[in-house]
Amino acid sequence: MSIKKRKLAVFAGGWGGENLSEVLSGIIDNTEKDNFDVFTFINFSISGVSSEVNISQTNFFKLPKIEEFDAVIMVTNTLNQKEEIDYLSSEIRKNKIPAVSVEYQLDGIPSIITDNYSGMYSLSEHIIKKHRAKEIVCIAGPEGNAESDLRLKALKDAMRDNSLTLTDENIMHGNWGNDIIPGLVGGWIEKNGKLPDAFVCANDIMAIAVCDTLRNRGYSVPEDTMVTGYDCISLAQNYNPPITSVNHEWFTMGQHAFLMIKKQLNKENVPEKISLRTSLIVGGTCGCDKGSGFNRNKKYLGRALIKNEMDPISVDSHFRHFNSAVRTVKNKDELHWSLNYLFLNAHIIEGNDFSLFIYPEFFEEDFDKKQTNPFKERIIERISGVKESEELPIETVDFDTTITEASEEKTGAGYYIFVPLHTNGKTYGYARLNGPLNAASDNQYYIWSMHMMQALEQVEANYTIQRLYQKMEILSVTDPLTEVYNRAGCEKMSYPQMLSWATEGKRSVIMIVDVDRMKYINDSFGHFYGDKALKVIASSMKTALPKDYIISRFGGDEFFVAGKVENDETDFEAIIEAVEEEIKRQSADQQLEFRVTASMGYSIVEPKTIQDIEHAIDLADKDMYKRKEIHHLT
Repeated sequence: MSIKKRKLAVFAGGWGGENLSEVLSGIIDNTEKDNFDVFTFINFSISGVSSEVNISQTNFFKLPKIEEFDAVIMVTNTLNQKEEIDYLSSEIRKNKIPAVSVEYQLDGIPSIITDNYSGMYSLSEHIIKKHRAKEIVCIAGPEGNAESDLRLKALKDAMRDNSLTLTDENIMHGNWGNDIIPGLVGGWIEKNGKLPDAFVCANDIMAIAVCDTLRNRGYSVPEDTMVTGYDCISLAQNYNPPITSVNHEWFTMGQHAFLMIKKQLNKENVPEKISLRTSLIVGGTCGCDKGSGFNRNKKYLGRALIKNEMDPISVDSHFRHFNSAVRTVKNKDELHWSLNYLFLNAHIIEGNDFSLFIYPEFFEEDFDKKQTNPFKERIIERISGVKESEELPIETVDFDTTITEASEEKTGAGYYIFVPLHTNGKTYGYARLNGPLNAASDNQYYIWSMHMMQALEQVEANYTIQRLYQKMEILSVTDPLTEVYNRAGCEKMSYPQMLSWATEGKRSVIMIVDVDRMKYINDSFGHFYGDKALKVIASSMKTALPKDYIISRFGGDEFFVAGKVENDETDFEAIIEAVEEEIKRQSADQQLEFRVTASMGYSIVEPKTIQDIEHAIDLADKDMYKRKEIHHLT
């Protein structure tokens, strides 16, 4: 008997890097035997920044309907916006969905956390007792971040317990990244004119940035000062010298989070909080172990990052092909063909069940202005897709289908990564990937989304340029006053079309139309009203003449009309009469103070005499003047 598959939603910030890869690997470790599909929604909001980018990235988490999943795991410590945490936790509680929060305690939601305090306390005591550090500078995480605050407290307590004090001047707040570290470290050194005994950093990324900054200033680590980190990521353990750090059991944490979900689904009791211990990993940056970072990495990191490592050169080459694939793309079909060709041949990040979804309005004018809150719109269009080496067609679906089709069509458990495609205040859509989980370790999902958005920007630019070129082309052959073709348009459109009809064996009709008493109108009422008369004539012809007739303003107050003669019974006198009646109607609607009429002469062009078009024009012109004489008598 087959067991119904369950759907687990995971929400995470894409900046979690290696830690995120480990947690996801731990979650997925047992999903196969338990028949779960895992859908991970990753956004790329930035801590401490209020911008359109953050708003759209945060809104991405509102795309999936939480009530449609069997359970939810929040990798809460990777989420950078309070609004994200508040929204997700509120939806979980409202819908009473089994859930777990990773590394962050939330009311009413079971959590699994690591003991940040004991790990940082052990590290602090190590550099104080063994290496006799007295003056310590702390590079903490963002202010108000729970993990950072706890690590900072542990450092303060360890210093207090050893009769030392961490002054406020020696506490600096980073953003978990490396970009602002040179300024923080350089500023402290310049202000104090010396180095501290140690820089204690709240994570490994900032610790590496501190080491690089000191090296660039001519200092050596650990000879001139010690540097420590936190998280024990492979990049830090392979650094030269290896970073002294604290190891999380991220893979184990993911396993425990999934077990907590299973217990909730089985109606078993789950503790409000599970705490996992951390451990000090000494390295060369404090002066202890200067051994091989590679061996240390294998010893202390979980299994997910050891296998399926991606060749950086191949990954970089793959990303560079994105823009190459779309360089000349200008429409939907070209985009579909180009991307499918690209991903059929290489999908090292995307996986073998990949779909790219964009909003249907993408190929419309003013696309970005039509969006309000795009992630609330449920209709989406698959523009590219590859499944088991077969390309998927363009099709319009609703968002829920992008979840259910992945879950229902695959035999056995599966996992999928959803990432938003958003840039410069515009949301293009999102992608569903199932490539290697360790793509998160080097922020490859973020890099993937950036390259894809740049590719889509290129397509949008190509489409805009094409549209503008078409508009310019139309303007170049259009009379701006009457909005019919000008003389250049007549030569470009009318004559070639008549030649085409002739090759089909069809006759053509030429009409020469001249406004009656135009000089009188201009002299008596002014050129403004003369222009109105021309507009009435042109508009009346567009309304009353057969739709395929080509109308051009040949000059001043004269128009040239070319049309296909459908049959021998065509009553051109009736057509002329219809135009005259329309002129009367539009003149009355505009309440013109003068009478507007036009003289219309015509001649028929036989297929075999098409080359002698000047003769046909001359006949039509003479016919027009005969009619004008009659009009002037009435």
